[in-house]
Amino acid sequence: MSIPNFINKNKLIVSVLIAIVIHAGGLLALKLWGSDFLASLSPYNLLLMALLFSWNEEKNISILFYIPIVILGFSAEWLGVHKGWVFGNYAYSPVLGFSFLEVPLIIGV
Repeated sequence: MSIPNFINKNKLIVSVLIAIVIHAGGLLALKLWGSDFLASLSPYNLLLMALLFSWNEEKNISILFYIPIVILGFSAEWLGVHKGWVFGNYAYSPVLGFSFLEVPLIIGV
């Protein structure tokens, strides 16, 4: 299967290598320091993967495209946390970082 011509192959290769190194390092960190340490790195991993995705977006989709998606995702999580709808009853621990209305902001990513 070939990569479509509109994708910058060099950026894609660099991004995939970064993702592989980060996740291999995560497996090593899990073995050496356990799941608590690895869980504390989750927000950074999510943010880095979102940045790699955005970097590879050839059309450079406007932030105005992402805002409704983030709001919709955050709203679904809020409904789950506060009403038990969509995903059932659950709550987030502080491990995902700063929260607004008991939902971590990184969830929008």
